[in-house]
Amino acid sequence: MALKRLDKIAETKPVTAREERPSLVIKSDDVVRFNGAVSDVKDAQAIVDELRIKILGQGVPFLYGHNITHPGATVKTVEVIDKTGAAVRLTSQAKYSAANPDAAEALFENLGLKHPEAKIDINNFVQEAVTASFDSKIFNDAEGRFNEKVYSAYAAAVLKVTNDLIAKGVLQTGTVSPLKTTKKVLPLESFDDKRWTTFPDVRDQESIREVLPNTITLTPVK
Repeated sequence: MALKRLDKIAETKPVTAREERPSLVIKSDDVVRFNGAVSDVKDAQAIVDELRIKILGQGVPFLYGHNITHPGATVKTVEVIDKTGAAVRLTSQAKYSAANPDAAEALFENLGLKHPEAKIDINNFVQEAVTASFDSKIFNDAEGRFNEKVYSAYAAAVLKVTNDLIAKGVLQTGTVSPLKTTKKVLPLESFDDKRWTTFPDVRDQESIREVLPNTITLTPVK
C-alpha cells in the first residue's frame, strides 16, 4: 500500500543550535569582502532610490513640457545632465500599469471639465480589460486533500465541468467557477500619441501618471 500523504500537517525540522553548527575556516578574506559588498549594495541602493526620486522630479516634467510644445516631434527619451557634466538617460516607455476603473473615470471626468473644448471621451484613451486567475483551492476536499477527479475534470472545461460536478454531487450546490476575473483599465495603443495634444498642461500629464503610471527608466550615460 502506498504511503498516505498528509497535506495538512506541516513538516517540522529540528532546530540546530548556533554552537552546534559546523564551521569551515578558509585561507582567504573572501567572507569579509562578501559581507562588505552586501552591505555596500544595500547602502548604494538606498542612494539610488533617493536620487532617482530627485532626478525624476525634474526630468519627467521637462519631458512632458517638451512633448507638449513639440507635438509633431515628441520624444520618449531626454538626457539629464548635472553641474559636473555627468548625464543620465530618462526614458518614458509606453508600458502602463493597470488602473482602477473608478479612478480612471474620475481622472478623465476632471480632465473633461478642464478642457470642455476637447469633448473628451474616456473610451478614446483607455479600455477596460479583464484579468483572469484560477482558484486552485477548488481541487481540495473539505479536509484539504487533493481531489484528482476534480482537477482532471476542470482541466478539460472550466464552466462545463463546474455544472457537471455540482449535478453529480462532487461539489456542493452553489459552488461557483474557480475562474476569477478582475476588471482593470489600460490605455489604448494610440494613447501615448494623443495625450500630448489633448492635454497640453504638465500638471494634467502628472495627474494622468498618478492614475495610469508608466515605466520610466534612468540609464547612466557612459
